[in-house]
Amino acid sequence: MATSLSAVGGCGHADPSPSTAGAAAPADGPAGGPATFAFRSDKEPIEGRFPWLAPVRSVRWTVFPLGVADPRVPGPTDVELDGVAWLTTAQLTALQGHLTWQRASPTHYPPGLDPSLQGGTWLHSDEFDAAQHLHDGRFFLDPQRSEVYFSVLNPPAVSP
Repeated sequence: MATSLSAVGGCGHADPSPSTAGAAAPADGPAGGPATFAFRSDKEPIEGRFPWLAPVRSVRWTVFPLGVADPRVPGPTDVELDGVAWLTTAQLTALQGHLTWQRASPTHYPPGLDPSLQGGTWLHSDEFDAAQHLHDGRFFLDPQRSEVYFSVLNPPAVSP
């Protein structure tokens, strides 16, 4: 059984700290080609944003702007945080809890994030998404691989 997670945070919560600075990739790659993504494996920014995942065994994630940042337009640029977290047995058990998980697959993810996202049996829980108090977010779980996929628009700042 597999679950796929995607989370989207409330608007205006992007963390411009060094934990995300420089990790963004352009919406379009060079000469209008496919976007390229800088992937990271540091756990602290993910565990700080999503404490219910901590401690994770490992993570692979990226954050990138949506659209093209334009200095002529006031306000922040929306960003998306996408990643995969590999959970401990205890975290997997806690996530499954007493919620209803249904078969569902992620609809998009950055190329190169994790080849296994295309396979497996992913599960999704509307109850779980709602409990995260994120404006636009979904999470997917793959219990067989102890893997969570998340995709978050304007993720919350890292908790101290």
